This record gives sequence, structure tokens and C-alpha cells, in this order.
Amino acid sequence: MSISQKNQIKPSHTPPKIAASQQSANSVVCAPEASGAVATVPREEIIQHLQSVSLFFDIRDNLPALEAMSTEIVARQYLTGEVMIKEGQSGSELFLLISGSASVYKTTPDGDPFKVAVLDGAKNAFFGEGALLDAEARSATIAAESEARCLILNRRHFEHFCKTYPEWALPVLRQIARVVMIRFRKTNAEFMLLYQALLAEVRGGEN
Repeated sequence: MSISQKNQIKPSHTPPKIAASQQSANSVVCAPEASGAVATVPREEIIQHLQSVSLFFDIRDNLPALEAMSTEIVARQYLTGEVMIKEGQSGSELFLLISGSASVYKTTPDGDPFKVAVLDGAKNAFFGEGALLDAEARSATIAAESEARCLILNRRHFEHFCKTYPEWALPVLRQIARVVMIRFRKTNAEFMLLYQALLAEVRGGEN
């Protein structure tokens, strides 16, 4: 079996269409904006999970702030192999993985998906945070490695939170910027290693 076959994403399941979004006082029940099926998550569970995610560490003891943030969040569930975000497409959503796992794929020069990482909901994994700041194309494809549930915060809802509660939004924005910069530096370092390896190979071929 070739590497590209080994890491090929399984065909995604088409979720049932949801007629309309609903919200209750103590739980989130929302239709998906893109992919995934409707999921119900108790409000208390959402707040507890936000307290465990590094993006919200600076407001983790601010219950009113977490409650306000939780009202901007929707919930989705994904079947194994279902694509959450796709490399090259623009996005507007932050994903907080609350259960299950998700695989990260990069496209090879031959156009095949290659698995580079697995994210674990038990470790409070999240992805897509840069989409809260701008609509830049996604840098990777992420698909459910197993059945998974996610909390989703889109840019429009996050901007509403920022405008309504600027004093609570500022520390969250700082954490998002910090994570984006860390991942940017990591990407630059990986590109430099690749460049050095290619340069060494070229120079070796000239000898």
C-alpha cells in the first residue's frame, strides 16, 4: 500500500438536513452552518470546556464572560471520515474538539492527502482560530478520525461578543494572536528545514 493510499481520507457521510436552529436556556441545539449534524450540549458542559481551553484561560474564572461566550457557540457532531474543514477553502469558524479525535491532512505535490497529526478531544484540542481574525484560506484539511463532537464559534458571533463585551474580548484576542504567531513560526521553521534539506541534496548532486 502506498503512503497516499494509507492516508487517504474516507468518503464523508452526508448528514441529515436540519430545518431550523433552536436554543434553550440551558443547552445548545443548533443546525450546522457548513458540515456536521446537529448536536446538543448542556450549557454547563460548554462553560466547563471553555475553562479548559488555553484560548480562554484569561477569562476562565469570569463566569459572566464564559456564559456570554457560550451563547455565541453552536454544537456539531461528525461521523468518522467526515471533513470538518478543507485545505484551500476560506473559513470563518473556530473548532473546539470536545470528544473524539480528528486527523490533520496536508496535500502532497501529487494532490493526495497525507496525514500529519491527530488531534484529541480529551486534550482540549482546537483548530481554525485564525478564521476568527480573517477569511484566509485553510492551511490543512481536518477530518473526524472517529465520531466526534465540536463546539463552533464563527467570526460573526465572535465579533458580536467583542463589540458587546470589549473588556472580556481583549484577553481572548491576545491568546488567539499568540497561538497564531506560534503556529506561524513553526511553519516558517518547517519551511526552513525543508529548504536546507533540498539545498543539501542539490549540492550533493553537484559533487
